[in-house]
Amino acid sequence: MRPMHVARLAVRHCAGVLAVLLLASCGGTSADSSLADSAAEQGLGDVDPAAAFLMQDLGIGAAEAQRRLKLQEQTPALEADLRARFPETFAGLWINQDGGGTVTIATKGGDPAVVKLARGRGLDATGVSATWSSAELEAAAGRLSPGAAARGLGIGVDIRSNQVLIMRPPDVS
Repeated sequence: MRPMHVARLAVRHCAGVLAVLLLASCGGTSADSSLADSAAEQGLGDVDPAAAFLMQDLGIGAAEAQRRLKLQEQTPALEADLRARFPETFAGLWINQDGGGTVTIATKGGDPAVVKLARGRGLDATGVSATWSSAELEAAAGRLSPGAAARGLGIGVDIRSNQVLIMRPPDVS
């Protein structure tokens, strides 16, 4: 049952990030104006709609919202770079926003060069050791996916636990 819970958390988290990114890219929508009005009522002046969304949704201040958005904008490029430079050791990354924006980078065998590169870009990064690289996990998930799909199961990769997940929907025995 735990894998289904993990998958749902990831989807909720992703949906929140998508909502923020969609708000940031839309101009002049009613959602933008209501968030901007809310920010103005709080005496925050002209606040980016995405920051206003985070402020309202998470109950955080403008500076914290801007910090979180900046980090969310930086990490996809960092991940792509690390994946390209360290294909045999990079195992994924995630952000601890509540902890001040620490980026945790998982590497097979705990490769310190990966963390050093992130820190060189001004990020507060820490490293954790992983058994499998993300390339190995994704390859395993790819091999399992056809057979799992035929049985009504889902396959995913959980980067934090460094595992391939087999997910069973409630209606599949």
